[in-house]
Amino acid sequence: MQRATAGSNRGDKGWGPVQRGVVVALLTIAATQLPMTASRAADPWDPTDHFGATWYSTCGYHNGTSDEHTSCGSLQNNIWFAGRGASFGNQWPGIATKVQQSLSGDYDPTDLVAYWTTTDNYPDVWFWDWTWVQYPGRAGWTDCPASNTQLGWYAAGIDESRFCRGQIIRYNWTAVQALAAAGKVDITGSGVGLPLWKFSEYMACHEMGHTLGLRELEGGPTYASCMNYEWSGVPGIGWRGWAPYLGDQDEVEINEHY
Repeated sequence: MQRATAGSNRGDKGWGPVQRGVVVALLTIAATQLPMTASRAADPWDPTDHFGATWYSTCGYHNGTSDEHTSCGSLQNNIWFAGRGASFGNQWPGIATKVQQSLSGDYDPTDLVAYWTTTDNYPDVWFWDWTWVQYPGRAGWTDCPASNTQLGWYAAGIDESRFCRGQIIRYNWTAVQALAAAGKVDITGSGVGLPLWKFSEYMACHEMGHTLGLRELEGGPTYASCMNYEWSGVPGIGWRGWAPYLGDQDEVEINEHY
């Protein structure tokens, strides 16, 4: 990612205390674009918590190659978090706006420097929306493609510590249409199902969380979070309510690991 992009808000970021002595590591990042050392020395990349890259055995990811259905979540290489649209905003109405709002409203208030760019050719995450008709049950997913611009591990030999710059998030309008047909998401203003704008807000926050190492929370912690399908607001799925934002623990995980 470029280190001097206009409008990134880095000049007015309120950093506060840097956690667990990573000041030197952060200075190294700015100069070399290399990842910082994992900051959770006491419990590095503990698979029992709700943070970490997807394990190889469960996602089919291998050496930077994946296709559009492998759902391989990775980590970011450092605190700079730039998003850019590839083919984006053409199929799923309003999703591009919701993604940009989530970047500034959910992720930039953490210790990350999160922003949208239209000029950086090496963003941390590329965003696509399309009609992948072969996946009617998948509204969104992430992967680290062969075209990634940086790949590595914070801790050697530990899959959960894998980072990837140039991840892709895909938002699938076909799946939204299927949810609408089932009466779960309202895309026409009929009043049946969760309004599309609400579903879009939830999905924008949810998929970005995966590119930072945040995992699914359903069946586990019950706190409100966009990482928990039980808080998606979708009838029959999001039975706890609608929470299109990061939970307190999500922010703790981000701030401890970056």
